[in-house]
Amino acid sequence: MLWAYMQFSQFLIIWSGNTGEEIPFYIYRTHRGWQAVALILIIFHFFIPFILLLNRRTKRTPKILAIVGLAIVVMR
Repeated sequence: MLWAYMQFSQFLIIWSGNTGEEIPFYIYRTHRGWQAVALILIIFHFFIPFILLLNRRTKRTPKILAIVGLAIVVMR
């Protein structure tokens, strides 16, 4: 949740500031197939780990917890 919050906060500050230096980065990332990459990151870097970590069994099983942690590191 921290990474999602920080990324959204950064996007919101740049978007509301409307500065010319950072805007081309986001415009380029909203076209040319980058939407799929953004969707994959949102799903596999935030939603799936968040939902998995809501389960008590996942948090109490070291092997499953290690797999979730490794998936987060790989997606990062």
